[in-house]
Amino acid sequence: MAKGLAAVSVREIAREAKISSGTVTHHFPNIDELLNAVLRAEATRFHEVRSQILAKRRSALEGLFALGEGLFADRRDLREYWALWLDHWARAAHDRSLASWQSQDYAAWRELIAGLVTEGIEHGEFRPVDAVAVATDLVALMDGLALQAFFQVEGVSLDEARARFRAAVQERLSSD
Repeated sequence: MAKGLAAVSVREIAREAKISSGTVTHHFPNIDELLNAVLRAEATRFHEVRSQILAKRRSALEGLFALGEGLFADRRDLREYWALWLDHWARAAHDRSLASWQSQDYAAWRELIAGLVTEGIEHGEFRPVDAVAVATDLVALMDGLALQAFFQVEGVSLDEARARFRAAVQERLSSD
């Protein structure tokens, strides 16, 4: 969907999927429902990858860094992921049900990061901080850096985004 959701039609989606338009509209009465289904599937896939990443970590800090690495990777599927989210955010600004789902997804993301921060505090890896506030800030930073890197904003390459994220984590949580 290189041209974005706003410019795509059900007919084009059906043609790409090699099914009839009627089949698409039978399962998805409008483009927002289709987007929501695609996002839920992508979120599930992303959560599975995230779980695999976190299962391999040896520390909370390593887990946070790995999550950042995963979001700032130079892969086609990740660029498509961010483009999909951009389309969703634009639609969610005008649709309460989409915004509600987005809110739940952000809550889960912040909860995961707050859990890592709390774990790091308990193991003496991080200094005592408000884990929920740090998680909120880190999620916002991840979004902002990823979008700037995605749009190739001058001075914010993927490497720069990774470095800035790592520096922010260390500044907010360093026990030194």
